[in-house]
Amino acid sequence: MKYSPYSVSKIECYLSCPKKFEYCYITKPKIKSSFKHLEKGNLWHTLIEHAIKRTTKDFKKPFLKELNHEEYLKELSSCLRFLKSNFFLPYLQDIMVYKQITEQRFSIDKNGKVFLDNIQNPMLKGFIDLIEFNDHEVQIIDWKTGGKSKENIEKYPKSKFQLEVYAYIAQMIYKPTKLTAKYVYVEHEVEKIFTNFNPRETWREITWNIETIENDKEFKRNESVLCDWCDFRGLCLI
Repeated sequence: MKYSPYSVSKIECYLSCPKKFEYCYITKPKIKSSFKHLEKGNLWHTLIEHAIKRTTKDFKKPFLKELNHEEYLKELSSCLRFLKSNFFLPYLQDIMVYKQITEQRFSIDKNGKVFLDNIQNPMLKGFIDLIEFNDHEVQIIDWKTGGKSKENIEKYPKSKFQLEVYAYIAQMIYKPTKLTAKYVYVEHEVEKIFTNFNPRETWREITWNIETIENDKEFKRNESVLCDWCDFRGLCLI
């Protein structure tokens, strides 16, 4: 495959705008981009992982290129408030009910077989923020930071595709009788919960999306409200 290995974000980039996919993964033009949102997301994810593992005292400030000290302290304060909130408390209580794995890596080969590590020439790979499981049930959590106001979470809901892929991983590995997956928008204390996943349909969706990308020869622009926040908007307007 021309553009493998794929990831959920790579596929979602194409689904949002084929032209953006071309810029990000094929032509890769040099543009000035901000990575503040990535540093912010990394900070939240790391602190939450430390809290779930009960190792917050071992937390060390990550290396930051763009977030200045004041911005770092602001995000740190917000995250610590979240970790002490009644909203987050059930996730800590889950430790008594489930086994928990944070940042579970996975790979999927071209035949749909799942591996919980890196393999040679995977078709798709990535990691899951948090998996909670017991003998019969699995819960998948994906922490979401930044990018959307509380209003826009409802107005422009995120596709279920990411959680469908994660559910496929869990179904292949754990074979649960019950599976729940959530997007958790930490700054707004909002959960979006999904159930009823079909692994066969998910595999079809994965392979169809990848085949569509591989066979695309034009990568046409998809104009939408998201264009105003795209790093490549200036190139599209030329």
